[in-house]
Amino acid sequence: MTVKTISDDVSVGDFFLHLRDEVDAMFSFEIGSSKQVTFLLAPAIERVCFFNGGEPLTTGPLDETLKLHLDAHPDKNIFVMPFTFAQSTFTLDHLRAGGENPLCFVTTGALHLRLETVLGDDGKVYVEIQRIA
Repeated sequence: MTVKTISDDVSVGDFFLHLRDEVDAMFSFEIGSSKQVTFLLAPAIERVCFFNGGEPLTTGPLDETLKLHLDAHPDKNIFVMPFTFAQSTFTLDHLRAGGENPLCFVTTGALHLRLETVLGDDGKVYVEIQRIA
């Protein structure tokens, strides 16, 4: 394991922890509250996808590796690619992909997105990940 590999793994972990903190904060806000956030990422992180397991896929065609991971981990809702990191799949409670399933972002050292507190069709409160318009 190289220093760069360790650094990239730490970057993935930091991203997850910062996203978790943002989602936890937004979950306590009123429905309709939103904010734009930016996460700095290691250049080795090429894409981040958010997935609503158990719901139909609405984007396609998906690359085969991502599809295999979605099928293998329906309980996970965050996928960091490439799948070469120590941990590449995560679960955050109350998090939903908005607009597309999966909702994927190509990253170039940063991830820019919008978080919005929403009321789901099931009557539960979620923090929805959205593209910035």
